[in-house]
Amino acid sequence: MRMHHLALVTATVLAVACQPPSTAPARLTDAQRGRITTQVDSVVADLYDAMNAHDADAVMSHYMPGDMFLYVGVTEVIQGHDAFAETMGPWYPSHPDVTFQYGILHTQVLSPTTATVTTKASTEQTPFLTTTRTLVLQDGRWFIALEHESWPGAKTPGPSHPGTTGVG
Repeated sequence: MRMHHLALVTATVLAVACQPPSTAPARLTDAQRGRITTQVDSVVADLYDAMNAHDADAVMSHYMPGDMFLYVGVTEVIQGHDAFAETMGPWYPSHPDVTFQYGILHTQVLSPTTATVTTKASTEQTPFLTTTRTLVLQDGRWFIALEHESWPGAKTPGPSHPGTTGVG
């Protein structure tokens, strides 16, 4: 039941996030894509600055408020801003020796209000960390609505889902 609920929330977040406003043009111009790319890349840069400042409040302010935010760390799933903040917020001030170096690998503008940004990052403890974030423009501000992270050496997932047995 819980996995069904998470799948439904994920599908809803993506469906809502990817819908352009009814007044939006059907296609974006190169200038519009460039402007949105600059905006979301700036949000990601600001996020990493907050992470490196070990400022949990500043870090958490980048994530969509409410229950529509979803975090997936390899196979760990955290639903909702508050649950994520409760789990991840204390990590930043308790690890003042950890700094993130990052580079943006790819930014994909999906609509006037939605984009994804994939980064490659490293820390002193984790030499390779890949994160893909879906950002949504809400009330004039870009928020991270979905974040997926993976890294080598992460906790091994449990048994395969029956639908994936024999795949890949």
